[in-house]
Amino acid sequence: MHQPIRTGKEMGQLGIPKDVFNDHLTYIRTVRAGVSGASLKKIIQRFGHREAFIDALGTTSSNFSRLYARKSLEKNQSESILEFVRIFNKAEEVFGDQEHAELWLGSNITALGGETPMALFDTFEGRKLVMDALQKVAFGEFS
Repeated sequence: MHQPIRTGKEMGQLGIPKDVFNDHLTYIRTVRAGVSGASLKKIIQRFGHREAFIDALGTTSSNFSRLYARKSLEKNQSESILEFVRIFNKAEEVFGDQEHAELWLGSNITALGGETPMALFDTFEGRKLVMDALQKVAFGEFS
């Protein structure tokens, strides 16, 4: 069971700049440069949910492993990956650990139209809705 990523060192272990979520320009530069396939592999190992990544990255299961060999992924793929990490980390922060975060991410949430948060990860707007819901949970507006 993993605890939320709290340090730059932990981000670095995923191959992501330590301040990517605290500095807008670092985030933009990281997206433009492209997340590496090696980082994607580490992120999948850390958070799981390979099928959700496949859907969000617009690829097939048979082609997904090929992404691991890429020096850098496309901008839209990189941004999706970073948003996954941001949401997973926020869920672990809000719920205290990976196990409880996973329960929430896989549950039907009334505030999300009865959808599971994971079912909304395939679009930018869906990921934004999930992050907004997590913020509300963090501030006690709903669970």
